[in-house]
Amino acid sequence: MKLTRRTTAIALAIATLAGPVFSQATNYPDKPVTFVIPFSAGSATDQLARALGMAVTERSKQPVIVENKAGASGIIAAQAVAKAAPDGYTVLITTNTTQAANLHLYKKLPYDPVKDFRPLTALGRGGQVLVVRAASPLKTVSDLVALARKEPGKLTFGAGNSSSRVAGEMFKQLSKTDILYVPYKSNPNAMTDLLGGQIDLMVIDTVVVKLFRTHR
Repeated sequence: MKLTRRTTAIALAIATLAGPVFSQATNYPDKPVTFVIPFSAGSATDQLARALGMAVTERSKQPVIVENKAGASGIIAAQAVAKAAPDGYTVLITTNTTQAANLHLYKKLPYDPVKDFRPLTALGRGGQVLVVRAASPLKTVSDLVALARKEPGKLTFGAGNSSSRVAGEMFKQLSKTDILYVPYKSNPNAMTDLLGGQIDLMVIDTVVVKLFRTHR
């Protein structure tokens, strides 16, 4: 996996916002709480949710159950929470993917990101980076742009959430290149394929890159 200083500087200008959304708040918790995550284990949102869950359990002495419902750009998870009992014990730990971007990426959603949820707070912001695998012949962003222009539609980029997809599409637009988008349930799945050579590049959360670097 390769990161260049220039690549990092460009990608870090694209930030994502993560925050919890309750169906309805009550005095709690006096029983287990379920955190629903729109992405797979290992994603930035998943890591944040698990850390938060541990803190909630430590302070409240109530267990927190983390459920990963990845797929369909977070629609599966958001719909599940929207239909859950509005008692504050089903919590959506989410990003702009489900609450903002999907409104513009899909003609119709099975949930209302405003009316079906009660926002509580922002939990954090995270940067993104443009990455290729270490064995890639692409050494710089200039190399990437040159090859993409020389062979339109040959290179592929993967994305498992709207932030990564929109960032990739913006890169294509700004660089005037044709790079094929490959959808994934979640970014860790796409990262696995990137390392295996099935796709050529990604724009991904920095914490996911760190996770793969630690465990590769």
